[in-house]
Amino acid sequence: MDAVRDVEIPFSDGFARKAARTLLVNSNAPLHSSKRSVASSSGISVFPHSPQFADRFIVWRAIGQKLYLEERSTKYSVIGGAICFDFCRTSVLSGTSIEISDDAILCIVVPTQSTTHRFYVRLNPERANPTSQEVNSFLDQIVEKDIHAEYHTAYQLSTNGHPIRASVIQQGATTKVAYCMEEGSLVVVNLGAYGENDHTECVLKDGGIIKLIMGKSSASERVADVAGLNKGSSAGHLQHTFYAIYCDSTLKAWNADKRTNYYLTLSDSAELSMHRNGASEDRGDQELRYLVRCRRLTDRLSLVVAAVNTNSRTRFHFIQDNGSSLNAIGSFDTQNNEQLIDFGIVNEEDALIRLWAVWGTPNMANDYSMKSVYVHPNPDSNSPSALAASRGIVIGVWRPVSLAPKWRGLSAKLSSSELHDMIFNIDAHPFDVVHRAVQVTCDGFPCEVEHGDWWGLVKHAETYKSTAEFDAKYKQRSRSNMLTQAVVSGVDVQKEAEHRFYQKLASCCLQFEEGSTCPIGLGFIDEEDISIAALIFQDRFCVLQDADFALSAALVDCNEAPLVSAIEESRRKTVNSDDTDSSSDSEDLSAGASLSLASASAISNGITKDALHLARSFIKTDNSMIRQASRTGHEQQPMDTEEEAENTSMEIDVVPPKPSRSKWTGSFVRSLLAASLRIDVSRRIRFCVTMIKFFEALEKSPRIKPQLLSEFPEVISQLKNYYIGLKKVDDQLKMIMPKAGPRMCVASWIFSHSDPLDLLVAQAEKRGRTAELHDLGQFISAVVDVAIACLWPTSPLLCIPMLMAKHEMYTALKSICETALDAPPELQSAWRFYSAIAYSGIGQPMKAMNAFLEASHGINQDGLQNALAMWIAQGAQVPHQAQPVQLAQYFIVAIRILQEHNHGQEVIDMASKALGHLKGNTDTVCKSRIQSTLFKQLISKAKWADALEVVRHVEPADRRIFMDELLTCMIRVKQWKTITETDFGEMTKEVEDFLWTRARAQDVNAEPHLYDLLYNICISRKDYRTAAMVHYEFAQHLAAAVQSNEILEKRFGYLGFVLNSFEQIEFEDDRYIIFPEIVYVTDPVTGETQEKQRTAVLREEDIYREFVLADARCALVRFGTPSSDPREILENLLENKLFDGAFDICKYFSLSFFDMIHAVTVAAIDVTVDAEYDPRKAFVQQPTWIRNNRRHLRVDCAEENDAWWMVHSYMRDICLETPCDSRPFRAAVTALLSYGQTIPKWLNDDYFEHDAADYLRCLVDYGKITEGMQLAVQLIDREMAKLTSVDNSTFLPYNAIDELLSLHKKQTDAGTQSEELLRTLNEKLRIYFVRVNSFERAALFSSAN
Repeated sequence: MDAVRDVEIPFSDGFARKAARTLLVNSNAPLHSSKRSVASSSGISVFPHSPQFADRFIVWRAIGQKLYLEERSTKYSVIGGAICFDFCRTSVLSGTSIEISDDAILCIVVPTQSTTHRFYVRLNPERANPTSQEVNSFLDQIVEKDIHAEYHTAYQLSTNGHPIRASVIQQGATTKVAYCMEEGSLVVVNLGAYGENDHTECVLKDGGIIKLIMGKSSASERVADVAGLNKGSSAGHLQHTFYAIYCDSTLKAWNADKRTNYYLTLSDSAELSMHRNGASEDRGDQELRYLVRCRRLTDRLSLVVAAVNTNSRTRFHFIQDNGSSLNAIGSFDTQNNEQLIDFGIVNEEDALIRLWAVWGTPNMANDYSMKSVYVHPNPDSNSPSALAASRGIVIGVWRPVSLAPKWRGLSAKLSSSELHDMIFNIDAHPFDVVHRAVQVTCDGFPCEVEHGDWWGLVKHAETYKSTAEFDAKYKQRSRSNMLTQAVVSGVDVQKEAEHRFYQKLASCCLQFEEGSTCPIGLGFIDEEDISIAALIFQDRFCVLQDADFALSAALVDCNEAPLVSAIEESRRKTVNSDDTDSSSDSEDLSAGASLSLASASAISNGITKDALHLARSFIKTDNSMIRQASRTGHEQQPMDTEEEAENTSMEIDVVPPKPSRSKWTGSFVRSLLAASLRIDVSRRIRFCVTMIKFFEALEKSPRIKPQLLSEFPEVISQLKNYYIGLKKVDDQLKMIMPKAGPRMCVASWIFSHSDPLDLLVAQAEKRGRTAELHDLGQFISAVVDVAIACLWPTSPLLCIPMLMAKHEMYTALKSICETALDAPPELQSAWRFYSAIAYSGIGQPMKAMNAFLEASHGINQDGLQNALAMWIAQGAQVPHQAQPVQLAQYFIVAIRILQEHNHGQEVIDMASKALGHLKGNTDTVCKSRIQSTLFKQLISKAKWADALEVVRHVEPADRRIFMDELLTCMIRVKQWKTITETDFGEMTKEVEDFLWTRARAQDVNAEPHLYDLLYNICISRKDYRTAAMVHYEFAQHLAAAVQSNEILEKRFGYLGFVLNSFEQIEFEDDRYIIFPEIVYVTDPVTGETQEKQRTAVLREEDIYREFVLADARCALVRFGTPSSDPREILENLLENKLFDGAFDICKYFSLSFFDMIHAVTVAAIDVTVDAEYDPRKAFVQQPTWIRNNRRHLRVDCAEENDAWWMVHSYMRDICLETPCDSRPFRAAVTALLSYGQTIPKWLNDDYFEHDAADYLRCLVDYGKITEGMQLAVQLIDREMAKLTSVDNSTFLPYNAIDELLSLHKKQTDAGTQSEELLRTLNEKLRIYFVRVNSFERAALFSSAN
């Protein structure tokens, strides 16, 4: 009947922590010998009056000479928090006091057998104000050197005797310690304030002067136990009182300040003594054992409880202390079979007192029992009806505490994996137990693992299995027989060895755990919003949880004793199978035999009615789960009462509320919740099994009325339905999380995160249980109830798969989904949805996609709707979260899950199929999102054609965005050929606009540039004019950029591409482009300059001029930044002897060739006059400028000297370009005459033929008389040859000839040749004029006639 009992809950955070530090404290006292060792003690210290540490509590254990302190928090997870004090050569007594003052001063008072120790530590409150769920332990602030030097007070006892128990009163600067001596005396030590040495010690004893002097007591007057308390007095100040109980059943209240007492004799203890003597003659049973506890009720009123114990019975005396006298309220007994180890009292509501007691055999593991009872110490007319009067007080029924299940042995049927999961389960065993077991089992293989490193411990065991020590220890035993058997039976030798290894390891764990589970004592947290009772062991402490309130109340309404007795007796009479444990309630409805009824006289119709009432009350504890379980196909009866109908309104909301942050969020509470949930589900299962079998047994009884028998099928059916649901919840909670390393059940894993707790708290608030969330005990009960409802197999929330999916526990999610094959039809789609998530997470995308598609068929079912609502609420971003969730939204969630796990191909397939299912769907937003996802996945896999097909089907408003994204990605991965060859159809204009925009915005230094892509597109369409315009625009962008060698060369090249494009145009008249240009216009009125844009028509020759200019600038860039002015460029070209470029500049910008040909001639003269120049070695000795200017060399102008060949070629090309311009000849001749060089024959002939008069003038200007006269003679001869008729005309440069003759006259050293030429010239002139005159006369004569 565990469901109606209080229960002991072991939990992982309750396991003892290994002390991070051990502080050695020297008592400086000789070792006191004692007839018996000091019993271990324990307790819990709380700090409700410290604002910074109100949530903290310390579990302390005094074991031998060591005091272990462990810090916990009800709100946060404490980092560290374990320390040990080692008091050398002396044992620590009970009564350790730990307090924290308002100004954050930690005070620890430790009574030992020889010395009283007090430690002060100033805590840093800032370290106790956490900003997260984790805090540092304030125990870490204890510094060993400080407590040893300045903040440690030690008082050595001077009274002769052997202390065995102690009690401490600590209030501010007051420290009083009462010691119970084994010899029977009561010694009180009063420690002075901090920094003072006025410590006192006295023996509290009354009686005659002889007794006081002798200090001896009779056996009956020995003090047995003592408890201290601060309470008010009539004078208004605190009174420090020690309550001592003596072996003569006398309770004395000692005023520690005045050393006075008042007492009360527990008169009815004699009755207990008589019962003791009559019950047993055993010596151990004849000894009475006494314990005393006290508690303040009001400022001046306190309650004292004294316990007198034998091995068969315990009597509790309730005494009230009003400050001047002790008044007996009453007493009551309880049966027991062990010694009373400890008991305690806590306040409850309605002025009730809760008494907890634990009995056990000292030093015997697992041999203990617990009970609790409610007591009303002030009975009146308003006493609760549930309590019954006994010996002057009102008490309830003693309720045994259901103890936590312990290992009873190992089954040989357990596999190696099951044993592994059982051993390395952080919920089942303390780390130290498993660590020691591993050390023993892996003997010879050192285990160096830090405390708490479960992963390291598991790894060490796995490593050990591959060592020689493992083979020698677990494989060598009967090796020959084992190998022979293995060959015959096919048994794997390694697996068999591993199985024996894990069996031994599990056996060691069992032995070590049994040795450390002896109860030490009870501990209590009894504050305003926290009421916790705990049973403290050496290696853990367990919280004691109340029984279900509704069941307890229902049991009180029944005739409890006969009903429970009948069920228990029937269970004891059950004939079970060999492997069924009859000592505890079974959790398997199909296992074992049915219950056997007790004697016929024990079964009555009243008991049957009570059983039916109890079962119905149990079912009503959560009617919503029963109703939801009915949906699985079991029959459901209609609700008959308004209360039942009202309970059905507590159905879980399918849309989860916003998570509410609880103030109980630390690891202590979360671990306790996980254990409470597991145990509560197991208790309910056992109750269902017990009641079902009890009713089945009652059906066979002839004493039951037919009217009552007719009610059995309905109740049994409901209990079975509830059992089935609970069993499924239990299977899920106990499932081990499939992961490497330490094991953890699902229940613990759920509460290892904060978000499940927040979700359950929010659900509890929606169920109207907000008021219960402020008290920790009620909080745990409420959250456990809500958790069972949320985890119910037919619950629409599906919390476990949702949390596993959220935290990416995909292997566990797959396992738990496989257990839901028999889920209700309305939840099948939801489970398929979560199985799809699991498949996606473990790398099976095809199964995931198929599961998503299968689940989509149930989109209109409530199960999938609720699962999607929960999933979306946990963070899945879905547009406009409508209710119910639409199919398009579902596909968005599914696609996103596949996408998060990088299943690109399945995302494509899923999105394609989703769009196929959504044809005609009006949810354009969701469709657009699916299309966007599909589009991006296709792009990521370079499926450009498919992506373009998606773009063609998107909404027109979004098409431009999709196309821009497609082109951007294709450009990024250099898919220019694809873009060029793709037919974009009606989107061609958008593509071109995009490319133009991106090209204009792109950096001119980018390689390759988007203008090249545009050019390729135009060329592929044979649109050469647009292609020319593309590259010309890019050339203009290059012109506007910062000029460098690369930019200039690039612009030159692109202008060449423009010209090439023009060449592809068939008709020359079509070789033009229309290009916008910016002009600046000055307003004639205002005088302001305005910028205007106009369209310019650029023909091929315009582009060529820019091409030539760009070419020249490229040539000049190595000599500095070139100008953009053609004249300046010409000067720079000539200066650097870049004559080819200079020729082009002069040609295309209509500049005179004079300077150019002059510079070339001068350069040629320099080569000619160079004494080292040898024409025969022209190739070797040729100047650089000759090699760089060979574009205009003509074969018909070849000269021996390449320099003059170049001059001759340039002159010939210039004549072709400007046939009427003689300035180039003048330039060449001028240069030659200036440097005194001979005029080449070809130049002389060409100049004479081109402009003889100008040639003559040039010679005259430079004083070349001889050359001039020779030229004049030739000129006259040529002109006379023209005179053949009167119609001919001739021309002679008379001025030049006259000036030549004049120069000759001035010549003083004229030679014979000069004179001969003069005579010839004169003769020629004479003949010329004669002929001219004759023709003139003939012309006159002819005209006269």
